[in-house]
Amino acid sequence: MKMKIEIESPLLTRKQAAKYLNISIATLDRHSELPRVKLFGNQVMFEKAELDKEIEKYRIPGKVKTQNSVRVGESVLC
Repeated sequence: MKMKIEIESPLLTRKQAAKYLNISIATLDRHSELPRVKLFGNQVMFEKAELDKEIEKYRIPGKVKTQNSVRVGESVLC
């Protein structure tokens, strides 16, 4: 009986990276600031860890709720 071994690569193709970021391939291609890895000729890949770092740059923190108010940054709204 053969066992199928799945290897999860840290590298994503353009199509996989676009799907991971929930954007089109065209939009991904326009973002030249994203680091790329060029392998074996013209194969362009994206490191999943680098895409995760990019996502973190744009994270919007949630609001912290207190008993009767909502804390936004340093302000308290009642």
